[in-house]
Amino acid sequence: MRKPSLSRREFILLAAVSPAVLRAQKRIPIGIQQTAVGLNIRQDLEGTLQAIAKMGYENIEFSANQFMNWTPARAKEVRALMDGINLRCHSTHNEIVSFSGDGLSKSLELNQILGSTTLVSVRGPPTVSAQPR
Repeated sequence: MRKPSLSRREFILLAAVSPAVLRAQKRIPIGIQQTAVGLNIRQDLEGTLQAIAKMGYENIEFSANQFMNWTPARAKEVRALMDGINLRCHSTHNEIVSFSGDGLSKSLELNQILGSTTLVSVRGPPTVSAQPR
């Protein structure tokens, strides 16, 4: 049985077209959710973010249990660190408290500082049990 082979002309055509096809494909950045490295982040935020960037991740999604404890000044420090290592935060992972009252205003302020444009809800509001009438 004979193996299929390319002619020289076909090979040259394929070799010429391949880079153009690769450039035309939409690039999708790779990110990580903070919960995947939660213990590490709690112990060493700066070192963990640097390690994440070195691994090739381009985005991180912080969890509210981490960033909602920050002051605006701390969020600015974290943003400066991320800018220095080319790491972005496009969204954050939030509990329902981040969507109402003081929680919403604080969440919006911190998300804006971090560069996040999306607040992701971990779960919806608590369910209300039906009351007998």
